[in-house]
Amino acid sequence: MPVQLIVSGVDAVLWGHLAHLRLFSRHGVNREGWFDGEMLSVLDGLKGGVVVDYDRQTVHPNGAGNLDFTVQDAQGWFPLEIKAWMCNMQASRNPYDLRGCCAPSMLAVDVDKLWRWPGPRKYLIGFCYPRPSLGDWQNCLQTLGSVVGWPRALGKIGSQAPPPQFRPLTNLSQGYPPEFFTAALDVTFPAPTPVPASSTPGAVSSTPGNRTA
Repeated sequence: MPVQLIVSGVDAVLWGHLAHLRLFSRHGVNREGWFDGEMLSVLDGLKGGVVVDYDRQTVHPNGAGNLDFTVQDAQGWFPLEIKAWMCNMQASRNPYDLRGCCAPSMLAVDVDKLWRWPGPRKYLIGFCYPRPSLGDWQNCLQTLGSVVGWPRALGKIGSQAPPPQFRPLTNLSQGYPPEFFTAALDVTFPAPTPVPASSTPGAVSSTPGNRTA
């Protein structure tokens, strides 16, 4: 699966930056932009192989705000939203629970963007640092599956998306170091997306970043 190959590529890069991740964790800072840059580098390295093309900050074909990344493989385009999930401390030095990162209220905007995407494949990647405990990861998955939380969170932003379903594509038993865990999640919805699926988002030009609805 292309997403798992992309995750493997990012993991290889992060293994080379364990000191950075320890520093981020120790000072309790959110560095989503840094992970964004590493993802960009990996996608560019894979281009011409499993990744046919990619785009960053793609204008959403259904006007739901920019997508972090869109990736094209042999089957067409799919969206990839990324999050930085700091699992111990914030800059305020308050204890930080991974469950808070996974709360529907924190992910409603991302989920709405994925739901509005016209194709069937949608992914979210949470870069956890440091690596969470098994209990914290299980709590996160339970929170993601909240039957009550999603309708409330999505309703607050005016989204008509049904509660999403998340399927983990990675797990803690894969030998992740204490510094990080890459939580790759396949996101699906029990109801059809509002626009028929297509291989490309709307009217797609050959130049990345010039996609229009």
